[in-house]
Amino acid sequence: MAERRHKLRSLGFIALLPITPLLLLVSLPYSLLRMYHKSELYAEKLRRAQEKLDLIPPALTKRKRSLSICASNSRRTKSQDASPFFKLPAELRAQVYEYVIGKREGIHVVARDGRLNAYRCQWSAALELPARHDQCWNYFCNGSWAGISGVVWNERTLEVMGLLRSCRVVYTEALPLLYSCPTFLFHDYHSILAFSASLLPSPFSRIQSIAINQSPRFFSYYGDQNISESHLNHHSLRGAASFSRLHFEKIAVRNSLLASLPPRSGLDIDTFIGTWFHVFTLLHSVHGLRELRLDMCSDVFETGYPNPEESSYRRAVWERIKSELDGLRTKNGGMKVLRITVRGTGKMSELKRLEGEQDIVRFVEF
Repeated sequence: MAERRHKLRSLGFIALLPITPLLLLVSLPYSLLRMYHKSELYAEKLRRAQEKLDLIPPALTKRKRSLSICASNSRRTKSQDASPFFKLPAELRAQVYEYVIGKREGIHVVARDGRLNAYRCQWSAALELPARHDQCWNYFCNGSWAGISGVVWNERTLEVMGLLRSCRVVYTEALPLLYSCPTFLFHDYHSILAFSASLLPSPFSRIQSIAINQSPRFFSYYGDQNISESHLNHHSLRGAASFSRLHFEKIAVRNSLLASLPPRSGLDIDTFIGTWFHVFTLLHSVHGLRELRLDMCSDVFETGYPNPEESSYRRAVWERIKSELDGLRTKNGGMKVLRITVRGTGKMSELKRLEGEQDIVRFVEF
């Protein structure tokens, strides 16, 4: 039996001899390709490709057709005279739209999984306290952020799409209010970038109220179970500007403003807070902006650190923010509310001085 198996094995080797050169010819390119993918040359190529994605925004995507009716296109709406709603004066219809959309009600804007998601804020503005958005995240997310794989999102919406889809006349009348009425709440650089990229310049410039603070999920990434703290700290302000996630998540870009964002200069300040260079450039283009709120932690302003680099960084952060906010107030003369809420402990002379000299800073001890 063993001898028979030996003969069969020998015959198999003999049968393969004629096609051995062909097998080598086929396998050689594959082997060379594997060697190339493990080489430093290929790693350098990937690094350069990633740098290109970091620095260049995706190409503009043109919508196949306009969704609203305007004087510049040939499409027309059918008469809605039979509808009791359209017999109301335009001012009353606008009040109905504002009631449905929510005047100055908070809307969380979050970019995840290649989509922009919008959720109504669960924090009551009537409390007149710095918002704690942990209840908002618990409302829309089942599971602990500490275990990222177990996160399940509730499919909640703004519940205004039914109104906008009812007819094209309603869509055309209500759409401007969809951007001018609510307060848009942003919690990270990528969500601000993706949101501004997805809108045409006209609706983007209609936004009147924006609030920026840190997402509570940041703390869960680092094992902190107290996710109620959501103010911007020095960690959330760090980072070089990058378009890589827009490429990776294939976000449709319709705003030409992204191409004009300041390029990465290579300077230390750009490496530290380059993301905020982009954020403030985008805010300058929101011509309708009337309210801007930043909820920040006092550690951003603490400069008495033994590490000179850390102290220099934090001083540069505040100087940059202060300069940009002054520019926004000068450019946007109609801005009524521009406030930084700073949360911290102890007596901080720099913050107290700023609070006394500028009405934009409010210091809250906890």
